[in-house]
Amino acid sequence: MTPTPYHRDMESTLGPWAPLPWFMTTAPSARRETITRPRLVALFDESVLAAPLTLVCAPSGYGKTVGAGQWAQGRARTGWLSGTSSAEAAALIRGGVLTVLPPALRQRVLTVDPNDPSPTIASTVAEMDDPVSLVIDDAHLLGPDALRTLLGSEPVLASGMLRLVLLGNASLEHSFARELVTGDARVVTARDLAFTSDEIAHAADLEGEGLLAVDSATLERETGGWPVAVRLRILASWERQRDGVPLPRALSSDEVDPLLTDYIEQSLLSGMPGDVASFVLDATTMSRLDVRLAEALTGRDDSASMLERCASDGLFLDRYVDPARGIVYRWHDAFAAHSRALLERRDPSRARELNLLAANLLARTFPVEALSHAVRVGAGALAVEIIRRSWLRLILESETRTLERMCLALPVEFQEIRDVLLIRACCRDLLLDPTGSEMFRARAAAVEGPGEGSFVQRFTELLLAPDPRSKSAAADAALVRLRAAEPGNDYVHGLFLLGWSEVRLRRDPARAIELLRSAVVEAENQRLASLAGVARSNLAFALTFAGSFTEAQQLLEELNPPPAEPVGDWDRFEGGLYGFSQGYLRYWRGELQEALTWFDTTVTAGGLDTSFAAIARVHSVLCVAQLRLSERYDEAEHSLAAVSTGYKHGMPWGSYRRIAAAHLLEAQGAKGRAMAVLEPLLQEEVVPASDALAAELFRRGGQPGRALAFARKLRPAARPAYVHVSALATLAALAFADGRRREAFRTLDRALTAAAHERLYRPFLADDQVFSELLETYASSGTPHERRMSEIFRLRTPAPAASRLTRREQELLGYLRTTMTAQEIAAELHVSLATVKTHIRSIYQKLGVNSRRGAVRSRR
Repeated sequence: MTPTPYHRDMESTLGPWAPLPWFMTTAPSARRETITRPRLVALFDESVLAAPLTLVCAPSGYGKTVGAGQWAQGRARTGWLSGTSSAEAAALIRGGVLTVLPPALRQRVLTVDPNDPSPTIASTVAEMDDPVSLVIDDAHLLGPDALRTLLGSEPVLASGMLRLVLLGNASLEHSFARELVTGDARVVTARDLAFTSDEIAHAADLEGEGLLAVDSATLERETGGWPVAVRLRILASWERQRDGVPLPRALSSDEVDPLLTDYIEQSLLSGMPGDVASFVLDATTMSRLDVRLAEALTGRDDSASMLERCASDGLFLDRYVDPARGIVYRWHDAFAAHSRALLERRDPSRARELNLLAANLLARTFPVEALSHAVRVGAGALAVEIIRRSWLRLILESETRTLERMCLALPVEFQEIRDVLLIRACCRDLLLDPTGSEMFRARAAAVEGPGEGSFVQRFTELLLAPDPRSKSAAADAALVRLRAAEPGNDYVHGLFLLGWSEVRLRRDPARAIELLRSAVVEAENQRLASLAGVARSNLAFALTFAGSFTEAQQLLEELNPPPAEPVGDWDRFEGGLYGFSQGYLRYWRGELQEALTWFDTTVTAGGLDTSFAAIARVHSVLCVAQLRLSERYDEAEHSLAAVSTGYKHGMPWGSYRRIAAAHLLEAQGAKGRAMAVLEPLLQEEVVPASDALAAELFRRGGQPGRALAFARKLRPAARPAYVHVSALATLAALAFADGRRREAFRTLDRALTAAAHERLYRPFLADDQVFSELLETYASSGTPHERRMSEIFRLRTPAPAASRLTRREQELLGYLRTTMTAQEIAAELHVSLATVKTHIRSIYQKLGVNSRRGAVRSRR
């Protein structure tokens, strides 16, 4: 099916600080028969002025949307957001906040410099001069975590710049219990929203002459003032009063009252032309639809005019209007539910046909709603197929809990299908329940019959495989299955997951990059903006890991930095990817202080013990150790405790911890203990960079045999350029220490050549005596790498000396360590000889020396 404009708009809204579809940020148009409620408007005014957070909590049908819409109408600096469970909550909330930002601030947020931290909601609203208000309809659908973290944080509420009105069910009160106690939140309840006797009389007046016969006091007592029931009874009472039929009680939104169904049939639909009544019963199969969906459901090419007629006649249908993009309609839930019940009672086969049609129409873009239609008519096989087609996408969009609820909504006999059990295993794993995950995998393994080797099985195995060996086997099997993908298989999300897994397996970085490039293209072709963004981020990391730093940095600059606020369950694994990638390439370029800043920022944002925040902890400790930041040693040791010791998604977390712990011990002077910590890694298959770092440490610790053993583990074909450079630098230092000067210089020359393109200078920053003498001897003997050596010497400048020198002076000090004359340095830097001499005099003065030799050897 070709996606409708409504579907396409929804698919294009993903990502932080991105505008939302217009109908998500537009209040529904007021209907002709809607009464004005000054009492309710005054209550909203009072609450919004008294507290930064107003909770409007009541069941469906209590007029929350209508009441808030009347309050918001005509008020300056007030925005609207329609919540939904099918969108990623963080992106949706940010999109809502965008609508109330002043134009200049809104433009700044949307065009944030990729080099700057992504602005949080708290920091953004703090920049405003005047307070704004935002109404969020169906706020409970966004989830308590997203609401509390993004909107209910102390900085947001304390700023007073963002006044929030959240419409939803009673769960909102539980989510913001603390704010209710402290007075930061006020509640508008169902009792406040219920119609009074006077308002019921007013509503009856609006329905036309004759309806004034309604006893508003009795109706208030019998309905509890529930607005939707009041309206239905007003319409029904004109005929019912004469027959003495008692009116039903008010009901909760998830119940269908047979009497209300009777009223809809006998008092509403019976008074309509037959074609209109038939249209309503067909169209209410879906609660929300546009013209094309209505045409598909009803088979009528005049669906646009029929929808308009229903809306204008006040038939419980809200309109979300944008002059440029059309209209989206939403039936009131209670009316739609009773209408569906009526159709099922009248014509079960037609109801089944329409629900099956709705399930197929919505399966691609709204699988949750599609599943509800399939389950409603007992189409278990179709429901399972909807889950099979959408499970991977839902997981990657952090909708794991939604996916699990979908599985639980299946008829019981379909919940025991192998693929469903495997999907449940993935849900449990992602929701941090490894025991539950293992139980579901075992149950799936015990299921006999067809389905062995299915797309679901291959890709759930890929997600769940813990160690590199099983992960590699799962990736190979998934690749074979992907190449033979059938219609209905989620090819594009599978392609991404395969690339994602190959990056973490580290066995073929080039292959991982190819897969992720393809995933980016395919996601863009299918207008899957969220997946395209995630694939680009992972491609940037893959390029970083492979040592293609220049291309990785260009791609990172094109990406918007992710928000600092925590996000969904899949993002527990993705969170920190951007910051870690930025830090990692700087680390291997020898820009250790900048790398440390990026790693610290990533750690501060938080994450699991197997996330990018965890690997950032490891590298933060490595930076602290190499920079000899003794004041941070205790903190670094404590930080490592938050890193896993096992395997997850093929990553050897225990090895990472050992590497960082050993370097920290070395920095503290415990070289023997450091080498003992690393000894077990010699027999393990670990990350190439870990072997390279281990080789460096054993060389500095006076264990050349162990250093060579680790260096030899590094297969040239599989190691990234920075690992190759590190291995060569280690071999050069070993040769130099052994008196093989010519071999040492040749190897060092190869290392510098390999480091040149990506400026991979960290391996040359070792500050032990052997390596320092190697570099100084090599530089003083003449080298074709004068410029690179000067940059290395600049990076090696001790922090006390560097703090006294300007950036240009640090650069020039690096050249002074080479054999270049002042004239040659001037030519290299494209400045005059006089300028160079002025800089040299300044360097001598700041370092307290009076010669080039003294400057080179200065450690102050």
